Amino acid sequence: MVVKDEIAFLRDKNSKLKSKIRELSKIVKEMKENEVFLINRLDVEKQLKQQYRNANFGELVINKKINEIEQEVVEQTNQKP
Repeated sequence: MVVKDEIAFLRDKNSKLKSKIRELSKIVKEMKENEVFLINRLDVEKQLKQQYRNANFGELVINKKINEIEQEVVEQTNQKP
């Protein structure tokens, strides 16, 4: 009788451990998916920051060119009699 009770106890314990392993496996899978999501998000953020820097640089170049053209217009206007 004692052996049967012990076997039943061990089977129950084994079942609970298997259930816990399944839960932990799901958590690990979710963590891996979240890690991939976060890595992808960081990549997108880096790309957006680079595009922002590029846009700012482009704006500076355009503004410089506009200033040069305006200066030329002013100089030409001042030269006319």
